[in-house]
Amino acid sequence: DFNVPRISSENYNGFGMGIESSHSFYLPKDIELSIDVNYNTESYSLYSKYIDNFSTSLHLNISVFKNGRFNISLNDVFNTLDSGYQYDFNGVSFKTNSKYNTRALTVGFTYNFSKGKEIDESYKESDIEKEKDNIKQ
Repeated sequence: DFNVPRISSENYNGFGMGIESSHSFYLPKDIELSIDVNYNTESYSLYSKYIDNFSTSLHLNISVFKNGRFNISLNDVFNTLDSGYQYDFNGVSFKTNSKYNTRALTVGFTYNFSKGKEIDESYKESDIEKEKDNIKQ
């Protein structure tokens, strides 16, 4: 018989909340600018507390050639993404705050080799109808 010991039998309430917002702006000449903002409040559990954190990212996509896109992203623009943790149980206390190097610049290029190829619509429709018939049976 294997029993897992319980740390505590007391009831507790934990709380935490996060907000995420993403916005895309479509500019002339097929340029797209996106902004992502994330915020998490302090959160609590039975013996632990986590600090709040905030980050913002920017993404720029520019169409080049007929089927290509040039991508630039900057993550954690304001260098504000931190992590912190505090623990207190049975007289044992532990607290840590960490700041990682989370700001990053990424540059990329994507090319869609199949863009512009035509698909026979009747072929797609016939496959859809076959699947519907199989489901009905």
